[in-house]
Amino acid sequence: MTERQRKYQAQYEEGLLGMLVDSYMDILGEGLLEEAEAARQNPAFALSEKDRSRFLKAVNRHYRRQEFFA
Repeated sequence: MTERQRKYQAQYEEGLLGMLVDSYMDILGEGLLEEAEAARQNPAFALSEKDRSRFLKAVNRHYRRQEFFA
């Protein structure tokens, strides 16, 4: 095999590996989205209104601090 052929073979293998990784990440991402949706529907994982309010206040406080120090 010539140097040129090795170069093209390496590029081909790298591209193929990249496509496989992308495909796997798509499948994994879809599975995670399905699990997240199932968790949202489960009342055991639901946040109370008080917890939701506290979480939003904490996020807003963090965001304002970041803006202040930026």
